[in-house]
Amino acid sequence: MNRGLHLKGYLKWFFVPYALFFITLSVLLMSYNRQELHLLLNAHHTPELDTFFKVITNFGGCIPFIIAGALLFYRLGASLYLLISLGLNALVTNSLKLIFAHQRPRTYFSENFPDITLPLVQGVELFGYNGFPSGHTSSVFLTMLCLTLLTKNRAMAFICLVLAVLTGFSRVYLNQHFADDILLGSVVGITMALLLSIPYEKRMKKPSLFNDSLPHIIKTFILKR
Repeated sequence: MNRGLHLKGYLKWFFVPYALFFITLSVLLMSYNRQELHLLLNAHHTPELDTFFKVITNFGGCIPFIIAGALLFYRLGASLYLLISLGLNALVTNSLKLIFAHQRPRTYFSENFPDITLPLVQGVELFGYNGFPSGHTSSVFLTMLCLTLLTKNRAMAFICLVLAVLTGFSRVYLNQHFADDILLGSVVGITMALLLSIPYEKRMKKPSLFNDSLPHIIKTFILKR
């Protein structure tokens, strides 16, 4: 019973701010059409913000896999949990992209509003199609929730949520996605992290090599030989 309350206590630092993010973005999506909202969210660009969002967007790209590699030095099972979750998340997200086949901002505006020039960020290659949902956003929300579930720490939960939201917003700022793309991406990522956490938690309750770090497993294997 106490453990359940503990889980509820730290998870609310992730899910309460996420609920505010979800509700706020949903209200904006209902209040504006997608092109109006995109231009509203892109109304303020500076060189400093360009650099910041170019960097932070990688939390939805290569950084999750770097984190998975680092987790090998903590617990093999934790690393596999994140890697398998990322793999299944990519499968679901890319399948949805192909099903919906939505245009991304560059193509959407060039075909429907050719007089509008989107603010470009130097060094960012803009893609044209398969924008719904956002893969970077689903990946970062999955990764940050996985880290929250692994660390069971309130401060970490809140920091992870902030990083996920900023990464999601970077996709709009960089003109790679619309707001609805990142909203669905967040839902997909969170859903996959929660679903895969169930078998992970069950596995970790049983004594096995999955509870040890990879260096410790290798050391044990060498000593036994």
